[in-house]
Amino acid sequence: MKKMKKWIAAVAFALGFSLLAPALLPMAGNGAVVEAANDKTKVKQTVKNFFKYSKTLNTKKMKTYVDSNCKKTIDEIAPTPAIKAFMKKRNKSLSYSIKNVKVSGNKASVKVKCKYLNSKNAYGKMMEDLMSWLAKEAAAGTDYSSYTEKELIKIMDEVIKKSFADNPKAYDNKYRSKTFTMKLQKVKGKWKISQIDQNLLDAISSNYQSGIEEYFKSLSAAYGY
Repeated sequence: MKKMKKWIAAVAFALGFSLLAPALLPMAGNGAVVEAANDKTKVKQTVKNFFKYSKTLNTKKMKTYVDSNCKKTIDEIAPTPAIKAFMKKRNKSLSYSIKNVKVSGNKASVKVKCKYLNSKNAYGKMMEDLMSWLAKEAAAGTDYSSYTEKELIKIMDEVIKKSFADNPKAYDNKYRSKTFTMKLQKVKGKWKISQIDQNLLDAISSNYQSGIEEYFKSLSAAYGY
C-alpha cells in the first residue's frame, strides 16, 4: 500500500495535478475616458490573441499575452508530448465569444463564453491505464525512485500515447460550454492576462484540469488517501 501511495504521488507531481496560478492584481488609478475606450479595445485584442494561439496550443505565443506569474502555468499545461498532441487535436474546435469588458485603471475583467470538447473521460481512462501500468511495474519490483522527473515523464508518455490510441471513443464530439470572467492588468503599457484559473485552464486544455482532479478525488475516496 505504501508503494502504491508513492506511485500516486509521483504521477500527481509529474502530470501537474495542481496547475492553478495565483492572481496578482495591483491597484492603479483611473484613466481618461478616451484612454479607457482605447484600453477596452486593447484588452479585447489580448484575449483574442490568447485564444487564437490556444487553439493550436502554441504555448510560446500564449505566454506573450500573460503576466509573468502565469507563464509557468502555460508551460505546464501539457506535461507530456502525448498529452500535448491530444490537446492540440481537441483545441481545434475551441470557440469563444466576448460578452463584456470592464476596465478600471490598470485592471480589467472580461466575461467570455467558451465552447470546447470535453475530454474528461479520455483523461480519466488515460489515468486508469497509467496507474494499471504503474501497479504492474511495482509488483514486478521495478524501481523508478532514482529517475528524474524528465526521465519518468518520458517513460510514462509511451503508456499515455498508447492509451489515447487504444481508446478512439476519447475523440467523441462531446462539447461543454462555460461562461466565466478573465482578469487582466496593464504591464508596462501592455494588457496581460493576470490569472489562469480552473475555468480558463479547462477551456484551453479540453477539461484536463478538472478531469485529472476528478480522477484523483475518486482514487482518494476509493483507497482512503
